[in-house]
Amino acid sequence: MTPIDELREELREMIAEVIPPGGTEASTRFTTAQIDRILTRAANINVAAAQGWTMKANMLMGENDGLQGYSIGQEKYTFTSLDDALEFCQNRAAYYSKLAGTGSMFVKVRPPRVY
Repeated sequence: MTPIDELREELREMIAEVIPPGGTEASTRFTTAQIDRILTRAANINVAAAQGWTMKANMLMGENDGLQGYSIGQEKYTFTSLDDALEFCQNRAAYYSKLAGTGSMFVKVRPPRVY
């Protein structure tokens, strides 16, 4: 796909990486160049979203230095567990892969009733 502003914005919405009002691309995990690369390599927006969620899962591995929480005096901060965050990203990637028709498919076959 050819990256245009509308597709960039749509992909950022699909992968929950919207640039906040008054913010820049540095306010997100993805630069515009990365978004453009994803869009250029994708056959459609759903393939791009699946790839974006997969890349996001990889990025999460390096965040928070593996900490799940910390406290300073009376204040306590707790992060989402890495396992939960990775599972969420993987589920979103699978969802968009399914929409794009590129994911695994399971077919359930029910035998006919015999009387």
